[in-house]
Amino acid sequence: MADNSLERTGSLSDTSPLIRSSTPVVSDRETPTFPRTSIFTCAVVCILFTELCERLTFYGIAGNLVLFATEGDHLRMTPAQASILAYLFQGTCFTMPVLGGWLADSKAGKFAVILVSAIIYFVGTILLPLGSITKDKTEHSQWAADGVTNSTDFKLTVYIIGLFLVAIGTGGIKANVSPFGAEQVSNRGPAAIQAFFSWFYWFINIGALLAFTFVVYIQQNVSFFYGNLIPAFSLVLALIIFLAGKRSYNLRPPAGSVLTTTLKIMKEAIKKSRRPALSSSFVNHWLDRAKICFGGSYSNWEVEDVKKVYRLLPIFATFILYWTVYAQMNTSMIYQGEYMDIKLGSFQIPIASLSLLDTLGVLLLIPIMDKLIYPLLARCFDIHPSQLQRIGVGMLVATASMLCAGTLEWYRVEHCCQLQHREGDKDDIHVANITIFSQIPQYTLIGLSEVFTSITGLELAYTEAPKSLQGVIMGVYLLTTGLGTYVGAALVAIVNAITEAINGEDGKWYPDKNYINAGHHLAYYFFLLAGLMFVNFIVYIFVAVSFKEKKESANRSNMSNGVLNGVEPPDLSNTEKPEDTWTNSDRVSKDSN
Repeated sequence: MADNSLERTGSLSDTSPLIRSSTPVVSDRETPTFPRTSIFTCAVVCILFTELCERLTFYGIAGNLVLFATEGDHLRMTPAQASILAYLFQGTCFTMPVLGGWLADSKAGKFAVILVSAIIYFVGTILLPLGSITKDKTEHSQWAADGVTNSTDFKLTVYIIGLFLVAIGTGGIKANVSPFGAEQVSNRGPAAIQAFFSWFYWFINIGALLAFTFVVYIQQNVSFFYGNLIPAFSLVLALIIFLAGKRSYNLRPPAGSVLTTTLKIMKEAIKKSRRPALSSSFVNHWLDRAKICFGGSYSNWEVEDVKKVYRLLPIFATFILYWTVYAQMNTSMIYQGEYMDIKLGSFQIPIASLSLLDTLGVLLLIPIMDKLIYPLLARCFDIHPSQLQRIGVGMLVATASMLCAGTLEWYRVEHCCQLQHREGDKDDIHVANITIFSQIPQYTLIGLSEVFTSITGLELAYTEAPKSLQGVIMGVYLLTTGLGTYVGAALVAIVNAITEAINGEDGKWYPDKNYINAGHHLAYYFFLLAGLMFVNFIVYIFVAVSFKEKKESANRSNMSNGVLNGVEPPDLSNTEKPEDTWTNSDRVSKDSN
């Protein structure tokens, strides 16, 4: 489901974005096939437990971020401000892997980037508890007793710097740790690599499970100070484990970044599009101008591979709003759950723990869909849903999730009648006489949408991208998650600015705590997201139809061996596709002026 993201527990967003072309990309949807020879060498075990600890750290920070920023005497943010902070944090976490992957591939190597990123990550986690010290916790620090850390501005500054360092650190690790692990077993064949990714996915889920149960419980019911120390200790453990395996790692030097080559091809094509190219009558695509046969610097196959990636971009653009909706699990749905009945006897349910429903939904629904629903549709009705059709269904399910959330919020406001004490709050708060388990349908629908849209999107990227550029397209796919959370931040700010201008302070659709029970404002926000998601689905239909037509046209063109209108195009130089061209850092191309 995608760290996702934002990244979610066990999310396919946890797949590395810039996997080297020499490392096969294995979809988590594929049935694990474990090799007879065990993959659990010292190197692999160290990498798996490093990932477990790192994911525990990340989810321990991200899971309760909105609650922490709005509760008690911490950052004193409004819910809208806290959600924007969470969106920006998660968006940065998903855009940094592009930089981390490029640095590892072209400059420093994976081991060095992972190590430096982990150190930066650790510094960030150390800063977070400083922002968690409250006036009634002065025993934690002499600074607090002296009033140094009681300043909200000081705590906010320290906390945001910490979050930024965490985002940089997790980006460098996310981009490289899974391909680095795959490199440790690559000499054992594809089955060993697939087994590694299956276990890697499993360890991600264990880390997330611990974070969304134990860590969020400590944060909500004991102390955010102690709850934020746990991720720091977990990251220290990750560093120790990672360094413990150093002597057993198979270390490879940087071999050059395919992302760099891809960008160079696009840059050259743009430059040459401003002037006539050789045999311009045969130029069917603007990227063709980068080909040697048209006066460019790159072979026919290299440019054709980039064109395949380019065709996928409109499809992936429609994923951006999907990730905005998906991100509600860590923002608006947490805010909604805060004003529902969280008591189970004397036990207070951690609000963020409901995110596990998405995880469980994905883990249960993947085998059900693959082993039962899809075969049943094929056998009984001769229906074989395509990748594009499944993605569209997922977008509709995401729309339904927001409709459920909006309907529940409408009903919650109508039944807000009881006072309930929350740890960290000085006063009791008015909550609905409705159990927080009423959120189960909307979380489950988000999980179902992930099975259709997120996982199938990864499958589409893997199957449609040429082998040489699978890492690049995975990076682009992950980037849509980051862009989606940035859109979420902008949407909250824009919606609140407009609704406040029209309705006043108490009429904002992402209301402050003083007005959360004063009207159906948050319900309107959920319904707005549902409407936007449905419009996005309509746009997706047109984009998918266009993608299918362009793909069929490209296939017909390839079948014709380049013969256009009965006239042979110029001879294509260097059309053979050498295996190592994309990954050779010494490759020299002509730089046209």
